[in-house]
Amino acid sequence: MACFGGVPLDPAKTPVENMTRYFHLARKAKRAMEIVRKRKREVAESVYYSSRWKRSLRRADADELIAVRQELSSSYARG
Repeated sequence: MACFGGVPLDPAKTPVENMTRYFHLARKAKRAMEIVRKRKREVAESVYYSSRWKRSLRRADADELIAVRQELSSSYARG
């Protein structure tokens, strides 16, 4: 493989084909980053939600534990 400015080029392809390939890879990476950012936000929200419940459970009495159990059951049933 030949290199141009540190970018490996496929000698079996034309310059336009090499360029098209790299633009395709760049678009694919950009889409992947958007998905990763969204998923990262979702996970952070889930961790926050879980840690909030964890703190509440540490201080809860029996009646509060029953209420928490009902809340969690209904939230899992909703999906």
